Amino acid sequence: MFCLFVNKKSNPKGFFEVLREITKNRENNLNNNKNNSNGNDEMMMMNQMIWSKLTRQIQEFQWIYLQDKCLLEIVKSFENDYQARKGKLAILREIMKAIIQRAIEEYNCLQKIESADEAYELLSQEVSRLQELYVKCAVLTMDKMIEFEKKGIRPTSFFQGSFQLLEENEENLVGPI
Repeated sequence: MFCLFVNKKSNPKGFFEVLREITKNRENNLNNNKNNSNGNDEMMMMNQMIWSKLTRQIQEFQWIYLQDKCLLEIVKSFENDYQARKGKLAILREIMKAIIQRAIEEYNCLQKIESADEAYELLSQEVSRLQELYVKCAVLTMDKMIEFEKKGIRPTSFFQGSFQLLEENEENLVGPI
């Protein structure tokens, strides 16, 4: 009966206190009626019936209130667990980002090292090729020097003739002045 008029936004403890006061007043009235009764059993039966219904409704309301309170505590517990796990998940995401970033950096560094190894290998091949060319040039130069010595030609006279040819070519190109 009273449960129908309960405002859900109202404080349930206040409601319990009001109901307890009402029941105490009814008990006092029943006790007073017993003392002052002239054998009016119907009134007493009616009061007991109202009292039992009221007590049952109070107990049901207390049970519902306890269930709601327990459910709220469970929901709060779930919310706290959710927030804690959400925080842990964010931390794990940051750790994974750092691990991935580090792996990318190591991969790039490894590629640089591999490319550096490749560059070193190419450069060492080029150096060996240049050394072979140097040896060939030195051999050819020595052969030419030996050839000049055998013919008795001075190397400087060889260059003087080429300078004269060069001067003649320049005159032909420019024309008379």
